[in-house]
Amino acid sequence: MPTDTVNKIVSIQTSVGKKLVTITGIAKGAGMIRPNMATMLAFIATDADVPDILQSCLNQAVEQSLNRITTDEIGGI
Repeated sequence: MPTDTVNKIVSIQTSVGKKLVTITGIAKGAGMIRPNMATMLAFIATDADVPDILQSCLNQAVEQSLNRITTDEIGGI
């Protein structure tokens, strides 16, 4: 974590049917390379066998979060 002040990771275990599964999410901002070019890497990993449901959940979550992020231009370039 070179510049981050806190970890951006969460992991939970829960039951799906009779199987215990783990879901882990990790995010890392790469910072501003130049105005309007911020980058964020975000990953979700699981051993659950429910790909269609997870894709639908991911699409809804991204529309309500990451796809709404804007960066204000500083300096009027």
